[in-house]
Amino acid sequence: MPELRELYQGQGPLPKSQGVPKGLSVKTMLADSEAE
Repeated sequence: MPELRELYQGQGPLPKSQGVPKGLSVKTMLADSEAE
């Protein structure tokens, strides 16, 4: 799903203050998109 990938790349890495690893963030976004 290139659209999701482009969207994530556009946002850039999440702030460290959130404490969420980059890989975990991607998995979470994928799970959320599949759940909708």
